[in-house]
Amino acid sequence: MSTPAPEILTSHLLVGHFNKIIITDHDNVLSQGPLHDGEINIINNHNPVYLYLDTRRRDIGFIIPYNDTICILDQNIQRPFQPVWISAACIEGCVTLKDPMSGQFYSNKPEFNALPANVTSAHEWECFVPLAGVPAPEQVKATARLCQKIIDGLTSPASAIDLIKDKNHPTSAILETFLTLLPNNLAEILCWKLLADVSSPTEGWPTQLQNEPWFSEACWALKTRKSTQRRIDKEFDFLGTGYGTTSYRAWSPAHRFLRHARRRIHPTKELALLGTARDEGLYILEWIAHHRCIGVEHIFLYSNNNTDGSDELLKALDTAGIITWFDNSPALDAGKINLQDKAYGHALGIMPEILDYKWTLVVDLDEYVLPSPLWNNDLRPILRMHEAQGADSISFPWQVFYTSQHLTWTDDLLGKRYTHSGPHPLVKSAFLTNRFAFSAAHHPYDYPDETRCWLTADGQEHSHERHSLHHPVHNAVVCHYAVRSLEEYVWKYARGENDGSGVLHHKTFRFNTPDVVTRYPDYYENNTGTPDNRYNNIFPAVENEIRNLLSLPGVRTAKDNIIKNYQKQITPLVKDSVSIVDKREDITFEQKQKWANLVARWSALKASPQ
Repeated sequence: MSTPAPEILTSHLLVGHFNKIIITDHDNVLSQGPLHDGEINIINNHNPVYLYLDTRRRDIGFIIPYNDTICILDQNIQRPFQPVWISAACIEGCVTLKDPMSGQFYSNKPEFNALPANVTSAHEWECFVPLAGVPAPEQVKATARLCQKIIDGLTSPASAIDLIKDKNHPTSAILETFLTLLPNNLAEILCWKLLADVSSPTEGWPTQLQNEPWFSEACWALKTRKSTQRRIDKEFDFLGTGYGTTSYRAWSPAHRFLRHARRRIHPTKELALLGTARDEGLYILEWIAHHRCIGVEHIFLYSNNNTDGSDELLKALDTAGIITWFDNSPALDAGKINLQDKAYGHALGIMPEILDYKWTLVVDLDEYVLPSPLWNNDLRPILRMHEAQGADSISFPWQVFYTSQHLTWTDDLLGKRYTHSGPHPLVKSAFLTNRFAFSAAHHPYDYPDETRCWLTADGQEHSHERHSLHHPVHNAVVCHYAVRSLEEYVWKYARGENDGSGVLHHKTFRFNTPDVVTRYPDYYENNTGTPDNRYNNIFPAVENEIRNLLSLPGVRTAKDNIIKNYQKQITPLVKDSVSIVDKREDITFEQKQKWANLVARWSALKASPQ
């Protein structure tokens, strides 16, 4: 039975280490104000803040602004109150304030007016004095009463649910507070109970998060375990518009809710593959066939702005149940957007079907995971072995395959055409699906308040530099066909680089750094790499699986159409690359000539009788 809430609201003014009153400035940012002179005034439109303390939970406080909202530096979100963890400080009579979302202390350093929460350990500058006996204005008392109810809800799920659903209170801030103050296991239970109350994709308490209009539909999809749409339209563009890897994960109450609720889904299958593509129809069947041969049970594929006819192939494969395909093409006015980030954020934070699979492997269309023959070409025993050791994420190093002195594409397996390779430190990852809500290209991202176990495919600890490895791994590698023939190389860069600058609607040979051009002629002339025939033990199975895929309705026709579209587009792209390279000022004349000579050799080969 919970202790009754105190009748007297205990609210204190805050004074920092330099005897300055803590205020909110013109932008409502928590800041240092004027010196404390024994009188409390609102000076120059700067408003004091109050610290509400509740005797039932001495470890929790709420910073309440005199005006309507408070904003923490670098978080850029206005809240009616800010919860903090309270601890004793190194100076008697002071307390420290820790942000529960970032896990860092507020600091009032002399060189800054604003009070960021960005310090990992508390010293003198992280000390604050709560001034008792100062009457709080009525609007502060009203917010303190709401904070009292939040304290009630921390021990009463029913009270928490009623408070979150109450339209008269700020649902977003209240939900966020519960999910940051509750232990993860209790947060999961609360979210699961709230999910049970969702009755429609357009009605109910999720619609009260007005700044996140996508949330209600995402809740309904999770409850029904079925995506409501396959077109990932502009309401999800925020997933790829430069939020980095922290803001969406940490500061979005909606995403935090889904993170906890998704943990309650128990997978019934073992391994899914997640990928993104644009104009990679030439490789789709081989990529799918290969990964089905190593134990992948289902494939979730996001594509955007295809011009090679891939959409018809993807649709046929989706209809046959081989893949689940999402059209991730942005709106024409979307501006700068990282579509790979958008796809991964949607798949791991919103899309429910992927939760049926315990593990998710994230690789691109030019990457092929290849287990050692010891494992009979099956990735799953490696995952099971390391799961037994507590792994949450397992990394596989790149093995980069080079040109093998090919100039043109031919319709054969990549593993047969490209047989010279070299090691590379970058990795790709497979991870427990419901433990992560976002992934970058090379590894998933965890939350600051959680600890995850990171291992290599050989079982070595891999917590630091998670995107790279600097020692050999033997159980499995990622065959990365990043270079390939000259025309395939031009085709790759004509799609545009995944650099967040937006979709390249007019296809042309576009590259950001000169090494894209300067290295390739050397790869070709030197036949870079050492002989590598590791693919030989799997290609009969892959060829057989490709034949099975081609027998599905519409697949062979779609593939033939892709080849026609490629052949129609590739010649002008390669020819135009010479003038594009020639205009670059960051490429030397000698390097430009090497590129032009290679294109001339390609032209002669294309003109010769086949």
